[in-house]
Amino acid sequence: LPFNPLAPVDRIAGVEISRAQCAEMMQTDCSMQGAIGVNGHCYVLSERGHTCSDACEGAARVDVEATRKFSTDSAVVTCLEMALGLESRHDIMDQVGQACPGIHLLIDGLHRWHCYPQFTAFDFPAGFRAPCACWSAPSPPPSPLPPSPP
Repeated sequence: LPFNPLAPVDRIAGVEISRAQCAEMMQTDCSMQGAIGVNGHCYVLSERGHTCSDACEGAARVDVEATRKFSTDSAVVTCLEMALGLESRHDIMDQVGQACPGIHLLIDGLHRWHCYPQFTAFDFPAGFRAPCACWSAPSPPPSPLPPSPP
């Protein structure tokens, strides 16, 4: 399909996300490849069989609360799908935009989303992918100044 920045990607619970809005989110100051910025957080969709620890390059870089709280957010789900070239087609069965006491996961292969209260960002089955909120990597320390001549 040709890129149309005005075409709606998703319409859920009265919220419309455009391709242009998603493209803008992907240009945010997230240091990780494939990350999008939404709600002040950087999100990456984990690879199949990998948890958010892997996706964020370490458990200490996983924002657990943002992952849980916003894993069902329409903008997070839709824009991650767009960034990966996945088709956005949600309905009530996907539970996008609904509160989730656990984590909202993509069922890989079926391309369906569902809330799983028994799973976390660090513990879910291999056939799923998670929208992981990652803390940006710390900036490297400044280079030392060369010694000054005597």
